[in-house]
Amino acid sequence: MTTHHLTGKNQTRRLHTASVIIILLLCLLAAECFLLFRLSRVPAYRKTESAIPSDPDPVSAFLRHYRGVPPEDSALEPFFSALDDISGNYSSGALTAEQAAAEISKMQALGSELLTKECDLCLKEINQKDDSRKTLAKADSLSETHNTADAIRMYRQVSEADAESYAAAQKALAEAETLYRQEMLAKADTLHQQEPPDYDGEIECLKDALTVLERDRELTAALAKAESSLQDLRRHQAMQSARMSYDNGHPAEAFSALNQALSDYPDDTLLDFSFRNLRCRYLQETKESAEKMIQDGKAADVAGLLNEAESLFPDAAELAAIRELAAAAQPKLLSALETRAFKDFDAAKAECTDLKGNHYPANGNLYCSYSDALTGRKSSSGEFALDGKFRTLTLTAAPLDSFQADEPIILEILGDGKLLTSYPFDRSTGAFSIQADVTGVKWLKLRVYPLRTPDLRNAGIILADGKVSP
Repeated sequence: MTTHHLTGKNQTRRLHTASVIIILLLCLLAAECFLLFRLSRVPAYRKTESAIPSDPDPVSAFLRHYRGVPPEDSALEPFFSALDDISGNYSSGALTAEQAAAEISKMQALGSELLTKECDLCLKEINQKDDSRKTLAKADSLSETHNTADAIRMYRQVSEADAESYAAAQKALAEAETLYRQEMLAKADTLHQQEPPDYDGEIECLKDALTVLERDRELTAALAKAESSLQDLRRHQAMQSARMSYDNGHPAEAFSALNQALSDYPDDTLLDFSFRNLRCRYLQETKESAEKMIQDGKAADVAGLLNEAESLFPDAAELAAIRELAAAAQPKLLSALETRAFKDFDAAKAECTDLKGNHYPANGNLYCSYSDALTGRKSSSGEFALDGKFRTLTLTAAPLDSFQADEPIILEILGDGKLLTSYPFDRSTGAFSIQADVTGVKWLKLRVYPLRTPDLRNAGIILADGKVSP
């Protein structure tokens, strides 16, 4: 039998392979020791290890988990139980929220997905409870410093996450709301009772209170009462101011006072009645004043009266009657009237000049009696319709510059066939400013005729600026 001995090369290879295997085993052992060291720092693991020293299954399950094999649920039960203990210890006050979070973070460090999820839920619950407790503490602090409004707002933010804190907050909230309501009602009443009452301050106080106690019945009723009192006061002030301004001859100020109050209280029936009543009175008095002005011969003043009324009530239907009065009260040019029976009597088509050298423009309201050189004209006349609407006739009369008559030429003014007045003209006569009473006259007649001369040859009379006034 032949014996084979290893060559030096083969022996070296086998030694190298053995060394590698030994190194790998040492690395695995080191990793196992490191994992056991981490687990030894977790309270739940220590608890499990001490509780069941003869059963290494939970540890093995976790070791398999870190090698990529999910652990059995039973391996996590000790940690779930530890989470329950942490939560209970926090609730009882044995642990602070910060201490509980530190313990939970150690379990999260193990890397188990299921355990991490449960840790997150526990931590969230603790944080919510902690927020509830801190909010309650802040609310209590505000209440102790008599900052009742902010305390109420803070008590309302205490969540139900911590049942004990929530119950305490609800009880304190009810007490704070009662106290705050009483304080604000007392403050509002003080402003109401002072002399003079500060209704604006009272209303502001109650509105502030209602931002804290929304829809509170007592505060809402007090606010309605204060607003009603303020409305009564402002109505009285507006109506009093309007009455004084109107009586002192300042209607614009009177209506301004009422309009301002109505803009604040558009549904106030008393203010609306007062405004409409004063408006009716003003328009009636304006009409009566216009009529009196016309009767007193001051028709020119009607325009100013109408302008004021239109500035106050531009759309008032009542102003139509006043406008008609104003229009009827204005003087009318003779040229604007209906005419008839013009006999050798014409409207001048060119400028005329009298014997004294005065010029009269042909403006449509310039008339001239017969002035040519033909013989046989015994009169020259024209009639104008007055319809009984006018009282006064005014015009300027003068001999035409071609006037040659030595004997008087007569200008007669007649109303409905009756002589009202007459004026003689000769070569020495200047211009007459004529005024005649034509009250009740329906037809006005201007007649020119010779007194002793045979006819009106070269005896024309200028009739300028004729107009009638109501």
